[in-house]
Amino acid sequence: MADPDGLGRDITPMARGPHNPNVKVNAFGFPGRFKSEGAVAAATERADSARRAHTLTVLFILTCALGYVTLLEETPQDTAYNTKRGIVASILVFLCFGVTQAKDGPFSRPHPAYWRFWLCVSVVYELFLIFILFQTVQDGRQFMKYIDPHLGVPLPERDYGGNCLVYDPGNGTDPFHNIWDKLDGFVPAHFFGWYLKTLMIRDWWMCMIISVMFEFLEYSLEHQLPNFSECWWDHWIMDVILCNGLGIYCGMKTLSWLSLKTYKWQGLWNIPTYKGKMKRIVFQFTPYSWVKFEWKPASSLRRWLAVCGIIFVFLLAELNTFYLKFVLWMPPEHYLVLLRLVFFVNVGGVAMREIYDFMDDPKFHKKLGQQAWLGHRVPDRRQVRPLHADAVSPVLHHPVLDPGDYPRAHLDSLAVLHP
Repeated sequence: MADPDGLGRDITPMARGPHNPNVKVNAFGFPGRFKSEGAVAAATERADSARRAHTLTVLFILTCALGYVTLLEETPQDTAYNTKRGIVASILVFLCFGVTQAKDGPFSRPHPAYWRFWLCVSVVYELFLIFILFQTVQDGRQFMKYIDPHLGVPLPERDYGGNCLVYDPGNGTDPFHNIWDKLDGFVPAHFFGWYLKTLMIRDWWMCMIISVMFEFLEYSLEHQLPNFSECWWDHWIMDVILCNGLGIYCGMKTLSWLSLKTYKWQGLWNIPTYKGKMKRIVFQFTPYSWVKFEWKPASSLRRWLAVCGIIFVFLLAELNTFYLKFVLWMPPEHYLVLLRLVFFVNVGGVAMREIYDFMDDPKFHKKLGQQAWLGHRVPDRRQVRPLHADAVSPVLHHPVLDPGDYPRAHLDSLAVLHP
């Protein structure tokens, strides 16, 4: 029989039953015999070494690096450069501490340290948001220049509305030019974004509700953001049905495959062939096990409120992607926008699992998970601040708002780069 735990043991079916006194039981309490005690010890030691936090190794490397800077390196006389390097070094030391000392979350693949790293990035990110919360819009834009000198430049806003004819007979060269004009980088972004969000939420109905509600938000806020001014067929056919719908469909198919997959793991060093080892390495980046989410919002008031809160946070995350560009003049292709999306995918997946565990089994999970707590603290604070800072926004009185006049309260409420 195959080795289920990758410990090098050979379990053979017992013809006379498990209660036969002549059947030997190994040290792990299973009937059968080990292939070799040495192989078991070596496999166990290698597995333990790969999962250890290596706290002393990381501490030694950090001590050597900081000792080199302190004793051997000559300090530059550039204040701005030293400030940037000091902030980066402080963040790196905190990340090293968190990766080795933080508590593990619900995910263990590809490695628990990977998810501890994103937890620590969440802490650094929230501290950055708290700092931004106390800045004006102009100061926030100038601060982004310290990260990238090319930022802080006003961006042209593209209006996707205007001529909404699907077939334009007045254009003899290309009557379908209105369709081709709408096919830009947001089309694959919509598809892959909703594919990944489906893997996080794991529910078709919730994904479709968020997708449709966001289109209504675009209708409501197109007086602020010209990007939200779209043709009706761009809203409902290209976005909801084609891009979002296809991403949700592919995501549900992936979820179906993951739920049907057999999760039976074998240690890498116990696989005899190189092909098998390579396959095992690739599958290290797949889940260790699978949990199907059944949100059941109608089963209780608690679950209904939780589902409504999840939908609200996802809609806020969608809006922030566009307001980020609008308020701080960040082009969509900038690497910080991409890093924000990568951050959202890794943090959101863990947070959704912790929320579901807390909802589904509150007796076992007595408190909300650490990643879910971090992910939901900032949106609450961002929504209260604009009511306190600017009760009557000039947005309500101007059909088109100049980015330079955008109120400080909206920068606070959107909290730059937060998902």
